[in-house]
Amino acid sequence: MSNSKMLIGNRFQLGDSIGVGGMATVYRAIDIQTDETVAIKHLKREVILEDPGIVGRFEREGEALRRLNHPNIVKILGTIVEDDQHYVVMEYVGGGDLNDLIRQHRKDNTTIPIERILEIALDLSDALTRAHRLKIIHRDIKPANILVADDGTPRLTDFGVAHFSDSTQMTKTGALIGTLSYLSPEACSGEPLDGRGDIWSFGVLLYELLTLRRPFDENNTAALINAILSKNPVDVATLRPDTPSELVYLLHQMLAKDPDDRIATARLVGAELEAIISGSNVSDSLVSKFSTPLDDTADFPTYTPAISGYKIPASIDHGEFIPDSAIKPASSTQTPPLIQTTVATPVKRMNRIFAVGGILGVVALIAIGIILLGNNPQTATDIPSSFSPITLAPVVDGELMVIVGGFENIGGDGRDVGRFIYDDLQKKFERDVPFSSIRVRLYPETIRTSAEAQQIADANRAPIIIWGNYDAQGVTLQIQVGSLAPFTQFILPIEDVRRITDVQINLTNERRESVAPNVLAILNVLQTYNNNAYEIGRNLAILELVNTPSTSKVVGNSVAAHWHRYFMLYNVDEQASLTEINQAISLDSGVVLLYSARSMTYSRIKQFDNMIQDTRTVQSIAPANYLADEFLLAQYNVFFGNEEDLPETQRILENVITILPNDWWMHTLLGSVYWQQGDFIRAQIILERAITFSPVTNFPHVILISLYMRQGEFAKAQEMIGFLRDNFPDTTIGNRIMNAVFDLEGIELTYLTEVFGYFILGQWSSVLGVVERANFSDRYADINLLAGLAQCNLQNYAEAEIYYTQLIEAIPDYLLAYLLRAEVRLKQGKTNDALADVGVIINSELAETFAPLIAGAQNGTVSCENMLARDFTVGT
Repeated sequence: MSNSKMLIGNRFQLGDSIGVGGMATVYRAIDIQTDETVAIKHLKREVILEDPGIVGRFEREGEALRRLNHPNIVKILGTIVEDDQHYVVMEYVGGGDLNDLIRQHRKDNTTIPIERILEIALDLSDALTRAHRLKIIHRDIKPANILVADDGTPRLTDFGVAHFSDSTQMTKTGALIGTLSYLSPEACSGEPLDGRGDIWSFGVLLYELLTLRRPFDENNTAALINAILSKNPVDVATLRPDTPSELVYLLHQMLAKDPDDRIATARLVGAELEAIISGSNVSDSLVSKFSTPLDDTADFPTYTPAISGYKIPASIDHGEFIPDSAIKPASSTQTPPLIQTTVATPVKRMNRIFAVGGILGVVALIAIGIILLGNNPQTATDIPSSFSPITLAPVVDGELMVIVGGFENIGGDGRDVGRFIYDDLQKKFERDVPFSSIRVRLYPETIRTSAEAQQIADANRAPIIIWGNYDAQGVTLQIQVGSLAPFTQFILPIEDVRRITDVQINLTNERRESVAPNVLAILNVLQTYNNNAYEIGRNLAILELVNTPSTSKVVGNSVAAHWHRYFMLYNVDEQASLTEINQAISLDSGVVLLYSARSMTYSRIKQFDNMIQDTRTVQSIAPANYLADEFLLAQYNVFFGNEEDLPETQRILENVITILPNDWWMHTLLGSVYWQQGDFIRAQIILERAITFSPVTNFPHVILISLYMRQGEFAKAQEMIGFLRDNFPDTTIGNRIMNAVFDLEGIELTYLTEVFGYFILGQWSSVLGVVERANFSDRYADINLLAGLAQCNLQNYAEAEIYYTQLIEAIPDYLLAYLLRAEVRLKQGKTNDALADVGVIINSELAETFAPLIAGAQNGTVSCENMLARDFTVGT
């Protein structure tokens, strides 16, 4: 690698080395095709000899980083293997790194401006949020791994180096002492690492940017590790007095020794940084939460709650709303049990107020309510006799209305709060997400009480209504369940639902903060108690697209408050969401939906034993017509189970559709089970019934098309393909929904629908790309037919023959595959082989059905290009 003129991949001319690490060397290079400068990372030969398995990890790193595609992460352009040498081609970032920036300011004896540090930190928090969302932990955050682009923005690089490095290598002769300075306490202790380790390293980096010195900087490895594990750094405010107090506190949260005490996610770090930059109130004014701002007994300050002897528990997301009951005695280390030993009946529950406070607690709550009444929206039931709800533009069948009311001004200059909230929700639900069925309406008048809100919602059949008041400091917003009229299968009284759904939310900036996740949190309660499994999944897929960092705060410590916080964290931080749902269960162990929700979170983090345990709990306490546990078990078995699970799944689904006879999704899953078991007659019957119930995706149609083609019913297949072409152009919604529910892309059945979607659109290369990526099992051998047709349309006849042959080997009586293989064999000059394929069809029971197609193939009117076209007719 010493020759700077050597050519890599016949395309990249290597230049000078621009970086050397423990496992790789980075070179500047020129792309001779585009004349652009790139960076090429070369895996050292001696590293491969010492650890051959590192090659696979190196390649997987490149593949993982290609998925990141974030403006603050160095882009991976490709990988090259040449002469047993391994390279990754990357975006070239020419502005140096943060080490250079720190050294320059040390040399000039100047500090880096606070505004510049905040901008860098915000961009990095966004990059880490993206990485952590894709389950990629960096493990080596340090200034040398933060490159600076020409425009001054940071680029995070060198993902996975610490993961690839052997732990013994990390301390050889103290060579990596710089890297060790950024390691978290849990990393130094050899404990398993997660995203919170990156947050610690990020905190060390932020400290160094502020002070131009590391918080832990001893002269040898042993002393350094001891300092990280047991010592507190010098107070940032002492070294850098102009540091905002909110930033000092955030840094303290990031450098908590115990990862359970650390701020939970990079997303929350970014929210705090954004609030500091904008000058808005930071998470309920972070510093003002605590009456004693600093503990001067330590070198590095600790924030102490006003109540002595208590501490903020690790389970609360730092920087978010901290409920009163979350403050526990410092000596208490107990956490709520996952399953309560005693459970109440799901409908007739005792009043929990008496369980937590008795009569004195009720008196105290009433007193607090009187004190707060002047600042909160009214909840009185009295409505003026002249009050008459306004009827808004209705929604169509299958859509759900959310009403945003006018907000009451109780102090300060007037502003159109309701309009800002309405605009945000309408953009997210009606424009940004094409598969959303949520429609937002703006109520033209101020809503002042929950009783008024209820009448307005009932008059408009709106399941959710939003209202409240505002002053100069912020917005107090009520979000409540309205009308249950759109839900025909609802199994609970509305009073029981409201205990889970209705909350107060405080906004400090209604232009920046969104309550879209809270709307979805309520809708998922309603859809769960309405026994609509598909809509639950669709809501979670919408959540994936609209859930953005927000400093809005759910108020209180009720079951509903914990439910909303759980849902807001559901696809952001599964462990934090698990903490919230556990706290909700500890408050009311008889709410069956909470166990259903927790089982879904367990499924996302692949703790399937816990998932099954919670579904069994649901079965023991739920009303007979509550089916959420059946939904999850059935979907889990269909998508993840083995063939031996299919009979039990069939039994579950057959039971479900006796209760939900018009549910298209349950019929589709049952049809899929019949199909996978080879019971094609019952599969066709149940799937044809499914499409009479107006499905909202192409799942049932896709399996039916496959059945029709197998049986030679081409007219039916063509008709359904035309229907899908006109009505379901979105090819990826199935994968999005399953990924939202199970946090897993690439389920075979959803890949099947994606392949059909591209096939119907004539996107042949995309068809083949999904087929190759999916690696379908024999259970889905039908997919080879579509892959063969795609290759045939691309005039790759030999490749098409391979796919048709694979299908015939898996399903020997798939006659259409013989006909199509005969076509491509003829085009390759394999006449005898083609005639043999035709002979199989002529000697079959379906010879008469296939006769027109055979004749058409012989005279050239039937081919892979036109066989399933919209205007194709056999014999033309």
